[in-house]
Amino acid sequence: LIDSKEKQEDGTMLSAILRAKDEKGEGMTHAEIRDEFMTLFAAGFETTGTSLAWTFLLLAKYPDYQQKIVEEIKDLDFTNLDSIFKSKWLNAFLNESLRLYPSAWVISRKSTEEDIIDDQRMPKNATIFISIFNMHRDENYWEEPSKFSPERFIDSEPNPSYHPYGLGPRKCIGSYFSHMIMLFVLYRMLSNFEITLAEERGFEMDAKISLKPLGDVKLKLKPRSIS
Repeated sequence: LIDSKEKQEDGTMLSAILRAKDEKGEGMTHAEIRDEFMTLFAAGFETTGTSLAWTFLLLAKYPDYQQKIVEEIKDLDFTNLDSIFKSKWLNAFLNESLRLYPSAWVISRKSTEEDIIDDQRMPKNATIFISIFNMHRDENYWEEPSKFSPERFIDSEPNPSYHPYGLGPRKCIGSYFSHMIMLFVLYRMLSNFEITLAEERGFEMDAKISLKPLGDVKLKLKPRSIS
């Protein structure tokens, strides 16, 4: 694909990056461009798409919550960017979906110095894996952690154990954008369709680079209008 875009400029992002030069007049190598786009797909599009898949499954499973959201978004102006974040039930539902099924279910950090955490020695330059999935389901920090309950995100203080986009200086740089995109997609879908499952299925997980539903997600869409 890189080779083909190099031969013909077509206005795409890839074509533009191939022709971009830094202040020294140098461009990126093919290997660098490939790495950039692999990161973009894996960390940007796949994580957002996977999170939406889980959220649509949950919307189909909990029609009462789906109706709460529909009733709420009737009165919101979603052409105003601020309005989308004022939707209590839509935001709460998405947040609870991300809590139970974070697409970035495990992250890693490298220790810069030796340290001791809970009597466990952490040597310098060690790779430490942090399970966001377990943090989100820890009964020490969440009441009934296995229960799907969007109410826990309504008019409540932020939970310090909630990190669907990672945490610290290396928190996902696209967290705000990804969250906004998912809210817009959910708004558009729920404004136009009633969402149900096309077939009975469980919520088995496929934990690889991202946390995906195991198998295909098949939904049935019935047209509706909230205008």
